Amino acid sequence: MAYLITLLLSISISGAGTHGPASAMRDSTSTKVRKHKMTITEVLKKYTDKWMEIPGVTGTGEGKSHGKPCIMVFIERRTATIEKKIPKTVEGYKVVLEESGKIEAR
Repeated sequence: MAYLITLLLSISISGAGTHGPASAMRDSTSTKVRKHKMTITEVLKKYTDKWMEIPGVTGTGEGKSHGKPCIMVFIERRTATIEKKIPKTVEGYKVVLEESGKIEAR
């Protein structure tokens, strides 16, 4: 009887089978892990301070581009210098430059 309980527990914990929430969670997690080693939040934490040092960069954030997660870098206006200093992709995420104009505290 103890063997049967152990077997049933190991099956339910491992998410055996091809249907149900455990399988869906495993599939979505494994896909995410393969595409990106870091979350957008981790990427932003790693790069935001560096990008904010670039004159004309006003902020960063998370966004969507063509339905996929992307990194938003807000800039006063598009310049060749900014485009050279900020890559088009970082850690597997697309980077979108968004002209926001000058942002001032009130």
